[in-house]
Amino acid sequence: MAGNAQLDTSSNPARLRISGDWTLAHYTRLKQQTEQLAGQYDAQTAIDLDEVSSIDTAGASLLVDLLGAERVSQLTDTA
Repeated sequence: MAGNAQLDTSSNPARLRISGDWTLAHYTRLKQQTEQLAGQYDAQTAIDLDEVSSIDTAGASLLVDLLGAERVSQLTDTA
């Protein structure tokens, strides 16, 4: 299943749901999504990675671009 990133602003705090395959095979589509989401959320936004089915270095790179290295590091520390 192709990866997806969806911002849910109906919840408080807002929730960024990351799901599917974040892999090189889906890089172009995911890159477009991450560029569209840039700046649409803040540090209070909850990040939900529960539905990520696979990730490789290409997908990890996109998540770092989207969330920032520090935020990704915080997420991996709590996983």
